[in-house]
Amino acid sequence: MAIQLLLYGPLKKYAKNIEKGENGLLYPYKQNITARKVLDDLGISFKNVSFIIVNQTKYKLETPLEDGDCVKILPKILGG
Repeated sequence: MAIQLLLYGPLKKYAKNIEKGENGLLYPYKQNITARKVLDDLGISFKNVSFIIVNQTKYKLETPLEDGDCVKILPKILGG
């Protein structure tokens, strides 16, 4: 049981100890896990995240994830 996890840009550096799957990283699924818990486990501060997409839908941090979900975590990007 796993969540497909996709990290973009500078957030990729947090994927060091996560198993790689065919279409991204395989983060172990645990009952009642949330996007906030995934960020905390990886050491990613939410201040560095622009938004989180789960199964093609923008997601709230505290909404529970399901086994097999595809979670995309996109960084804040600064520019001018």
